[in-house]
Amino acid sequence: MKNWYLKNKEKVKDFRKKWYLENKERVKKTSDEWYLKNKERKKEKRKQWCLKNKEYIRERDKAQPCICCGKELARDAVGGGYDCGHYRSVGSAPHLRFNEDNAHGQRKVCNRYGGGRAVDYRIGLIKRIGLARVESLEADNEPKKWDIEQLKEIKQYYNQKLKQLRK
Repeated sequence: MKNWYLKNKEKVKDFRKKWYLENKERVKKTSDEWYLKNKERKKEKRKQWCLKNKEYIRERDKAQPCICCGKELARDAVGGGYDCGHYRSVGSAPHLRFNEDNAHGQRKVCNRYGGGRAVDYRIGLIKRIGLARVESLEADNEPKKWDIEQLKEIKQYYNQKLKQLRK
């Protein structure tokens, strides 16, 4: 197969170019439809993720020390003294975006300038939630795709939990 491709490389390039030129409108229309269909879902997902991180996790962990270094979280600093740090980043594990075991209060120095400090984060995570839950978090690689209705349910869920914490 590879030898065939190498021998016919120019023919393949010409075929692809020709096909694209003939189907340019169809390709553009399909990609535009996909973009419009997923635009609203992406915006909704981002809003719910921010609600969970910025409000719920910060409220939940405000009395806890930093998950990495164990120092007190600076609550009164301008712009918030701490972040919602993630054990497995949302970029590498987007299916864990709404998993509460994956997000904890973390000092900005540890999260941003310390590169997340994954080893220290894991040690603190084991102390806080236990080894079994950490291992299940590490083993969870099943992709998830939320629709708009599920995202709205997530919003209601975190709003209720936030109200309970603030009481």
